Amino acid sequence: TGGIYGAAAQTWTEWQDPAVNEINRLPMRSTLDAGERLSLDGVWRFDWVRNASERPDGIWRADYDDSAWATIPVPGMWELYGWGDPIYVNVGYAWRGNFRNDPPHVPDAENHVGSYRRTFEVPADWAGKDIFLSIGSATSNVYVWINGRFVGYSEDSKLAAQFDVTKFV
Repeated sequence: TGGIYGAAAQTWTEWQDPAVNEINRLPMRSTLDAGERLSLDGVWRFDWVRNASERPDGIWRADYDDSAWATIPVPGMWELYGWGDPIYVNVGYAWRGNFRNDPPHVPDAENHVGSYRRTFEVPADWAGKDIFLSIGSATSNVYVWINGRFVGYSEDSKLAAQFDVTKFV
């Protein structure tokens, strides 16, 4: 049994550091469906907070109680399910009206965080094989934990991220 726990980390400083765009993320590349695939699409446990400092702590722990959390379909946009503020722009910076732009500083207020949890079973016949987690898109960054262990971090809004999770499952 494994679990993917996103949007949680021990320090939470990566998203505030313009010099850090990834930790343990594999190089970007086009995707290829190689046949053996386990889709994690479906209903996930979900928690949303308006301000980054309000995010739940410890969600990467296997014994974390998420029973009070809502559920949300993945893939999906939480704004379309009632959390946050729907934003659409075809040019410019999407969040320009939410807070004063002050690079490289990232505000805590009005900096929404969605935390996701899901359990899954890795097929037994995958033993001894390399296993990769592919995230099609996340806005604007994602922390990945599996079985209580930090896997990696990625930002680059709406771009795919892939992690080698072989040693975590």
